[in-house]
Amino acid sequence: MKTSIYTEKRYRPSGLDDAKRISEQVNSRFTKWLVSQRYLVHQKDVDHLLSRESDFCDSVILDETERVGEQQRLLLECEQARVKEKRLDAQTRQERYKMVSEVVMKAAEAVLSNTLNDTDVNKLIIGTPYFESFASFAYGQSLDFTKLGSLCALSNSLSNSILDLVNNDNFCKKKGYTVRNIRDAKTAIGFIGIESCRMIFPVIMSKQLLKWSDKNTKIMVPKVWQSAVTTANVTRMRLEDVEYKEPDIGVLLGMMRSIGLFIISNNFTSSFDEALTLVMMDYKEKKMRDEYFSCADVTPKLEYMPTIIEKYEAIVTKKVIETFAWDMNTIHIKNALLEDIEDVPILERSVLGAALAQGKAFTAFDMMDKSNVFVTKHLPYWLAHHQIEMSTFKDIRSRNPGKFEF
Repeated sequence: MKTSIYTEKRYRPSGLDDAKRISEQVNSRFTKWLVSQRYLVHQKDVDHLLSRESDFCDSVILDETERVGEQQRLLLECEQARVKEKRLDAQTRQERYKMVSEVVMKAAEAVLSNTLNDTDVNKLIIGTPYFESFASFAYGQSLDFTKLGSLCALSNSLSNSILDLVNNDNFCKKKGYTVRNIRDAKTAIGFIGIESCRMIFPVIMSKQLLKWSDKNTKIMVPKVWQSAVTTANVTRMRLEDVEYKEPDIGVLLGMMRSIGLFIISNNFTSSFDEALTLVMMDYKEKKMRDEYFSCADVTPKLEYMPTIIEKYEAIVTKKVIETFAWDMNTIHIKNALLEDIEDVPILERSVLGAALAQGKAFTAFDMMDKSNVFVTKHLPYWLAHHQIEMSTFKDIRSRNPGKFEF
């Protein structure tokens, strides 16, 4: 007899209402933790084979105008003019800087909101994730080397990531092989193995979707990535625990559910630059010289990002999901994602939707708990809201869910 994905405990409606209210506080706290400069990912939890944290690659330029921006020209002009100004009283400068910084941050929040609201979602995604193509053949008897190879042929970044993986010393040691100089994606797929590809492809496909080298989000991005990877792996584990026929679908669910968060992170700096340019131009036109000069000191801050994430993360993820061509063989995956995006009560979800909720629940608890910021008194409510036991959390933690075993 299969184990239920839900706890055997039953809660009164009033208790579930309290659990939902407290859980909203936990989610808000987790969002603040993600963007906080004070907390880092625990490195022992990181699967360095699948993370780019150690070698931040150059960011992808989404638009040619990003190469030389109006903001850089204005800042240089501003600096040149400011050196001619008399020295201001320190307190006056500080007060003016604070005011100007608040104006810029408010403008940056508005610019990012407009970007997420109004931009064609296909222009917000780095590269082309072939998630629905992969889903159409990966979770059944039709998965084979030819189809995986065809997918690699569509995406150079995917093919390169596969080759990087199989030529990595640590990966080869895990597989019990010596390092080989593999240069063909199909050969690499054979080296990894079909079953491992079913599990790991969604993670590798997601690597291109997140900017790593942006110095303004260098603390946030590793946490965003690790939360996605952990959510994906725990969702897989929960499906495995209840003997779901294709538990590796959980990895795809977890990675896809994180797309909106990736996009928001990727667009932080460009939105700030645009906002700073707008504010500087406004001050210049109004001949507000002191405020204009103060803009040179304003640096990007993540303080408004929790608000943006809470408001737009689910919306943006849904927009992306709606662009994919789902069919009768994959619609259950889309539906599970929508259950989570639309916050359907967990007892009313499919097993896939429930597993995803529990994967996210464990991840938020685990990452905050290891930073000593999870509020202990919130835990019973958090468990009740997600219909899961603390013993299950402990079991999942013992399985090292931040890393994948091949």
